[in-house]
Amino acid sequence: MRTQAGTRPPRLAATVLLLLVVAMTLGGCGFDLSLSCGEDESTGLEGLETYTDPTYSYSFRYPGDWELRENHSTEVSAGAASVGDVSAFDPDGAEDSSGSRIDVLQVSVYKLAAAVEEAALPEIKPVLEGLMDDFARQSEGYATVAPLSETKVGELKGYQVTCRFTMGETPVLSTFYFLFDGDIEYQLLVQAAEQSWEAERPVFDAFVTSFAPGPAE
Repeated sequence: MRTQAGTRPPRLAATVLLLLVVAMTLGGCGFDLSLSCGEDESTGLEGLETYTDPTYSYSFRYPGDWELRENHSTEVSAGAASVGDVSAFDPDGAEDSSGSRIDVLQVSVYKLAAAVEEAALPEIKPVLEGLMDDFARQSEGYATVAPLSETKVGELKGYQVTCRFTMGETPVLSTFYFLFDGDIEYQLLVQAAEQSWEAERPVFDAFVTSFAPGPAE
């Protein structure tokens, strides 16, 4: 996505097709994993593992019985593509009518043309709202559950939004996090069938609260 120079940071990463990650066609190998034993203090979950990205060094925790996929990069219609993606999905979770997995979490990394300072975040908000409007037009049964609002994950600031739509005939809830770290944008996604949302919430909370960016370049 391109914006006019001098108004908003150029080529902010697009999000409108992030949900392609739920498809079972995701590929990738060569995971860099370290096992974290015992109970997670913040969520009470057991059996969590820690993923550390070998290229960008960000990390997060996820259930050890979920399936992990990395290096799935999606070219999006707004003109930006992620430089790295990793996702985890519940192999026993909900599926749509085509067999695509719905209960999923994902991190996508975007390299921006310029560093985003905290003071510029208000200028980014209308850009993200426009992207979510595009997503709404492309999504069946779309509704905003919680509008775009300021958020903070660890030391990273940005925005989050929660929406509802359908995949096939399955009602789905998704929360997107748009987090900025200099010239890097991290996009976090947590998604589940609406009927599974509350059951998956501890997993999503562990994922988001454990997310840590890589070291500054």
